[in-house]
Amino acid sequence: MRELLQPTDADLRAALARAREAGGYGALLEQKRQLEQAGEAAARGAAERILAGPALFTLDYSAVDTTVGFSFTPFGLTRVDAERTIYSLVPLRAELGGRASFQQDAAAPTLHDARAKTVRFQLAAPIEAAAVARALGLARLSSEALADLDLALPGVRIQAEKAVLSAHDGGVELKLVP
Repeated sequence: MRELLQPTDADLRAALARAREAGGYGALLEQKRQLEQAGEAAARGAAERILAGPALFTLDYSAVDTTVGFSFTPFGLTRVDAERTIYSLVPLRAELGGRASFQQDAAAPTLHDARAKTVRFQLAAPIEAAAVARALGLARLSSEALADLDLALPGVRIQAEKAVLSAHDGGVELKLVP
């Protein structure tokens, strides 16, 4: 077409301007911007709801050199920002390079923060520190690392090679250690 019509740069700019005016380009662009802002707000809200729930489980792998491999459906992904993704729709399974793994019993929206190196989701029910200690056969939880951890919590089974486990406010934190 360029060879046949031989339009000038001015002709092309004018044609583009006419197309934008005739097609309601400005209105469409504004609608797209509003939709983008609404989507970003919804994603941030979903992340905040995960973190604000009463039974937050946190898997912190920042102290070890590993990556996370998730088993999920691509239809349940929500990008919060460049570093954070929410996985939902199916029960999530994750492997952390032989250092740890977990398997959810039911789908629970899960926030992975690649920068902070954390995986967070709500347990099926809050759990007290004493109940976690009893499940491990301990009198109480301490700040000492546990080896070969295999623990069933409400809605998830967790295994870890070596980790420090703490429980507070109905939630549980598992921090992997070298």
